[in-house]
Amino acid sequence: TDNIQTYTYDITDIDRSDSGTYICTADNGIPDTDTDTVTVDVLYTPDVNITLDNASPEEGETVELACLVESNPSPTSVTVAGVSDDFSLTSESSVSGRILQVSRDDSGVYTCTA
Repeated sequence: TDNIQTYTYDITDIDRSDSGTYICTADNGIPDTDTDTVTVDVLYTPDVNITLDNASPEEGETVELACLVESNPSPTSVTVAGVSDDFSLTSESSVSGRILQVSRDDSGVYTCTA
């Protein structure tokens, strides 16, 4: 037990890009080297982005909107709500939907929540 040495590697200000597998290899010149791994899984809150394929459609056209969510763990639900009570989409992951034959009543703010 006198020959045990501890070496540390500190990850400061950890963020999602630090997720992954880290490998520790020991070599003292006598074959064989020894290796061990550890996996770091960084958790982070949802990052939400909503997109429209056409933000200024003419009446009668179809518009597709998508709510893209990046998070760890994955969101338990994703909801898109629109200007009218009859437009609401819910899913356990990213959401996309189409507004068929848009009208002036569809104008307004659409919100994506995760």
